[in-house]
Amino acid sequence: MARRVRLFSLGVLIGLIGIYFSTYLPGENSVSRTLHGYIDYFSPSKRVIWHLNEGFAEDTLFSNKSICQMIYYGLNAKDVLEVLNEGKVNFSLSDKNNSPYQLFVVENTFNEKPIAVQFSLYADEQKAEVISLWYIGSEEQCVR
Repeated sequence: MARRVRLFSLGVLIGLIGIYFSTYLPGENSVSRTLHGYIDYFSPSKRVIWHLNEGFAEDTLFSNKSICQMIYYGLNAKDVLEVLNEGKVNFSLSDKNNSPYQLFVVENTFNEKPIAVQFSLYADEQKAEVISLWYIGSEEQCVR
């Protein structure tokens, strides 16, 4: 009986070591991505950012107001979409019950300044649009 418990414990230990090395070693691997995917599934912020970044990234539109603001702040489209990487959705400034599209404000830092970008998400049409952007703590520019 004691021999079986030791063999079982050894098997569990080898399995745990294998899982540790397959998930926490540097670099990309499928186990690590799957584990992080399951963990991120329960984060509403991560799901919204996935839809804005991964789902519709090629088809992201820019409003005239956001283009004006990008020129004013000296940013380009790539810089604005970079906010989605490691950004957080500010649900208190967002309107997820709006129809026919939802409005989300994503906050992050860019050039060591906090920035907010407002996106409209057209889930039915599978597209996203940058509505507005501003540096947090400063006045919004190009207001129309």
